[in-house]
Amino acid sequence: MKLSSLLLALVFLAFGCKKDSDGMEEEITIESGLCWVEVDGVFESLEVDKVPEFINGGVNGFVSAIFQYIKYPAEARENGIEGMVRLEYEITVDGEVENIVIAVDAGGGCGEASKSALEAATPGVSFFPAELNGEKVRTKKELPISFKLE
Repeated sequence: MKLSSLLLALVFLAFGCKKDSDGMEEEITIESGLCWVEVDGVFESLEVDKVPEFINGGVNGFVSAIFQYIKYPAEARENGIEGMVRLEYEITVDGEVENIVIAVDAGGGCGEASKSALEAATPGVSFFPAELNGEKVRTKKELPISFKLE
């Protein structure tokens, strides 16, 4: 599989909250501290002091880690399936990834391939957690992954 056949489109870095992007840029930066933060068991969109950061290289390290593990599923490739997968996941106050959900699935195994890649790329403590008012907070993130055949 060529890396170019699988585009990782990060919506506001997957760490951030909501900024649409048409594809992966060479250098991805965080433009805002707006995040979905858990408050009394409910996620609210709040401005945080510090956004979550992938321990092994920040945003670019996160993208590289996902690319290391993701594979274009054979079923999708054989059936010409392309499209967007959107994962939702939470980063705990300890920096672990939990509760990965396939929110949007392109089909053909793309959703499961994406979920497996995120799980493999984030074993154990993988992030410096977000901070709000000087305290670590649990956040909810999105990771869109676009599958496109060449």
